[in-house]
Amino acid sequence: MMLNRHIVKGLRLGCFIGALALAGCASMQAASPKPTAPSPVSEAMMALPDASLEAGRYDDAMRQFQAIVAADPSNKRAKLGIAETQLASGNAQTAMELFTDLTQDPDLHARALQGQGLAMLKMGQRDPSLKTLRDAVEADPKLWRAWNALGALYDANQNWKDADHAYEQALAQMPNSAIVHNNVGFSHLLRKDFTVAADEFQHALRLEPGLEAAQMNLRIVLAMQGRYREALAGVQGKQAPATLNNVGVAAMSRGDLKNAETYLVQALDASPSQYDMASKNLQHLKILQSGEPGAAGAKQ
Repeated sequence: MMLNRHIVKGLRLGCFIGALALAGCASMQAASPKPTAPSPVSEAMMALPDASLEAGRYDDAMRQFQAIVAADPSNKRAKLGIAETQLASGNAQTAMELFTDLTQDPDLHARALQGQGLAMLKMGQRDPSLKTLRDAVEADPKLWRAWNALGALYDANQNWKDADHAYEQALAQMPNSAIVHNNVGFSHLLRKDFTVAADEFQHALRLEPGLEAAQMNLRIVLAMQGRYREALAGVQGKQAPATLNNVGVAAMSRGDLKNAETYLVQALDASPSQYDMASKNLQHLKILQSGEPGAAGAKQ
């Protein structure tokens, strides 16, 4: 997720690619409502859609959860699973509607509020999302995904104190979450506290070496320190255009306009037909180079 927040010299973080990570779904096993009556669906049957959801096989998860609800219409865990699957697969509007209905169930209320708030955030409804996520953690302080999302929302408003508290609460529940450590690093990147940011991104990558957001963010931190070659080390293939763009924007934010132009041009060359972010950033660079008024805010 990209949040358009100000960073060095008036540039907007939206000029960068990558950055923030939100937890799309969590273990349904860990969040299962307690059954109020015997269910015809066995634990082994529930494990199948849970595993599909965790593995990102959303079509399979949806079919499996729906089959369970057909066999057992009172199965709350499966109903929550359907909503979580819609959220994880990018159907935020549908997910929000499902979660909204589930908030009426006392056993699901807090988790449904969390899902509702996450869906709102994905749709860009920040103020409603903030209120809903606050209600969720008030109802259940152990909802780490809600705390993680609240941290991102507080970051967007440069409310560092509340952001720190939110991430602390998320890590208290999930100390080994690469996603949360990435977002803590992202928070410190916004504050230009590059040492702490780099430490958090490296921590996230030790926990989950394949987390692309943390990989990209670490490269941004290196570039913001003028360590351009390190930021680009090992980059190839589909990662090249976005990384070159990020290094160019970082150089621009440092006032290093010559290198900024070099890397932004390389980003365009790496993907001339599909990549317009570097083109927009180059336009802004030209304004900076010309010294024209209004050069403080980068276009997106």
